[in-house]
Amino acid sequence: MRERILLALTGRVSLSLMNLLIIVSGVSCLMEMLPLLANVSNDITQLENITEGYGTILIAYGVATEERATLMEFLRLYPGHRTPAQEATDHVCHHYGLCLLLLGLFVELCEELVKLPDSIMNTHSIESLMFWVAVILIALSTWTLLRFSWLMAFPRRHMSARAGRVA
Repeated sequence: MRERILLALTGRVSLSLMNLLIIVSGVSCLMEMLPLLANVSNDITQLENITEGYGTILIAYGVATEERATLMEFLRLYPGHRTPAQEATDHVCHHYGLCLLLLGLFVELCEELVKLPDSIMNTHSIESLMFWVAVILIALSTWTLLRFSWLMAFPRRHMSARAGRVA
């Protein structure tokens, strides 16, 4: 019973549902941020909060997803439940988890550059640019999560395609 629950929580359907939740969150962030970009100086705190929050979500999810195989071993689901489909899922998770981690770090970087005191680095003239870059990265993360979800639906197809390119 324990193993079935853990397999369900770490499985492709759960990953896809989490992806969907983060996609909806990302779209919501974009819808909130775009009007605020018209007057960055009046809405800087709101933009910082949105950017920081979403960046943190991407980083946390990216790390957890990237290390799915290690988590499966830690939960003692491997080697007993290791199958070609699980290995394909681990492979996709590793690559897309790394992508999400990096996107989250760069979203956070945009926000942190704006928060630096002007005595260290005068960012007043580039605040708008940094938040536009963050918007682009958030949109890219949404696309990445959509692609990740597609591959979760068909991990063996992904692995077959990779094997054909390597051969």
